[in-house]
Amino acid sequence: MAWLMDAISASDGSTTGVASVLADRMAHLPEESRQEWMKGKSKLELRKIMVKVVADAHKASWVATAHLDKERERGRSFDDAYEDLKPYLDAVSRSLNEEPLEPGVGPGSTGTAA
Repeated sequence: MAWLMDAISASDGSTTGVASVLADRMAHLPEESRQEWMKGKSKLELRKIMVKVVADAHKASWVATAHLDKERERGRSFDDAYEDLKPYLDAVSRSLNEEPLEPGVGPGSTGTAA
């Protein structure tokens, strides 16, 4: 997580700013050091991907926090409430080398993320 904190401190703190810092750093990696999903991508393409990744991660953290807070208020234990989140967190934590997450996936829901 140090790389993320470093990108946040090197940016203006916005989603776009953090994504730009990450993409700029990735663009300077030698081709053989790049992850498969990065290969052949321009700096602009990397920036667009990273904006989505950072925004999705931010949304996932809010979804998880809201769910845990709501369930804890209902008297459920953290561990029990977390079990609901596990499939959602596994899905949003996928590698960029994998297929993209379908929109509308959320914990304990019928297709909503909140």
